[in-house]
Amino acid sequence: AVYRNNPAFSHQAAELQLVELIGLDPLAERALWQYLLGVDLISTITHGNLPVDDPLPWWVEQPRELHPQLTDSVWVRPVNVIEALNQRRYASAGELVFQFRDEFCPWNEGTFRLSVSTDGQGHCEKTHADAELALTPFTLGSIYLGGHPVRPLARAGLITGSPEAIHKAD
Repeated sequence: AVYRNNPAFSHQAAELQLVELIGLDPLAERALWQYLLGVDLISTITHGNLPVDDPLPWWVEQPRELHPQLTDSVWVRPVNVIEALNQRRYASAGELVFQFRDEFCPWNEGTFRLSVSTDGQGHCEKTHADAELALTPFTLGSIYLGGHPVRPLARAGLITGSPEAIHKAD
């Protein structure tokens, strides 16, 4: 755990600013949080980069005291769909055809087939096949690094497609 301790002066409350917390496993991560939450004379702990799926709320007795705030962290905007999808690994094998609408980068627009082999290697290419999903740079950027699953974005109307295609994309 990397943190800064801003000590209290007179009537001010002391603050611990957590920069990074990485545990070897969930047990070690939980132990680090227990240590930080037990530092004497600290009234507030701030951390600007906690993942939305972090287990911390499940580990504390009063999760309502956490006061999470959503902020931007990393923004991803694909400028070459084929290369972006060819350069990453995938969790499961399969094939998905999607339409990509990109008004700002017209060379990115089109219908693409993403084929993933059993070793997780993807191959993306343009196709004339019927699209199963429709994506934009915003939605592909949101799911590209694994930060957001496809299903909630589809539920919000940001990705369109059949339930089967959305499940397959997830």
